Amino acid sequence: MLKNGLDKFLDKIVSRKLLVWITATVLMYGAKITSDDWVLICMVYLGSQGVLDVVERFLKVKNTTTTNNINVNKND
Repeated sequence: MLKNGLDKFLDKIVSRKLLVWITATVLMYGAKITSDDWVLICMVYLGSQGVLDVVERFLKVKNTTTTNNINVNKND
């Protein structure tokens, strides 16, 4: 329940990409990670999120196209 509420709060307030960047930056300035680690964390997470965003959009377009084709075939 708490996790669900926290997820909703984070979705509304800040994107997860920004949250990862802020966390990595705070850890770097606190000397918990090196600048090389900071770059790696940001590149991996942001890159993977970018790929997921593209796949999500592709599937959304594909599902819309499939639905439209079914509706056209029903009208024939």
